Amino acid sequence: AARGDVRLLQSEGARLGFRYTPVTPVLEGGERISSSRIAACVQAGQVREAARLLGRTYSVPGLVVRGAQVGRQLGFPTANIQHPSHRLLPADGVYVVRLHLGPGEALRGVCNVGVRPTVDGPRRLVEVPLLDWTGDLYDREVRVEFLDRLRAEQRFPSLDALKEQIRRDVESARAFAW
Repeated sequence: AARGDVRLLQSEGARLGFRYTPVTPVLEGGERISSSRIAACVQAGQVREAARLLGRTYSVPGLVVRGAQVGRQLGFPTANIQHPSHRLLPADGVYVVRLHLGPGEALRGVCNVGVRPTVDGPRRLVEVPLLDWTGDLYDREVRVEFLDRLRAEQRFPSLDALKEQIRRDVESARAFAW
């Protein structure tokens, strides 16, 4: 349990040889901007609000790995991202994203975070169908930058219904103000 305060840090600093300088909380609209407030926004899927508070977009690093090829079968080749388990993911849902491949190299995409209830589940995945791009990204280190949330994840009655929704999500992403 957290039990530290300014006095404890100052006394421990004197004892252990480090200096503690308190920092004035950063306020916005009368409310404190804190890591827990930003994390709550991310966990709720409010990636635009998290970006506003951070002063930059929220992103997650990862490695592109082979998946079950379901996206390819549906006509939407997808980068499956193996993300570090300690990194906070946004709420399950569909997001407009940039997939950063390296300095100055980014692709536009739509990202599904979740368990893919129509296809399999229960393992939580990060999948990015890319817009206007084809190629091989396997084993590449990437960073998924979350720009906006399109909708919550949902189960569809058929693969055809899922395919139609992915098509609509891709069209929404294309209309996004990049």
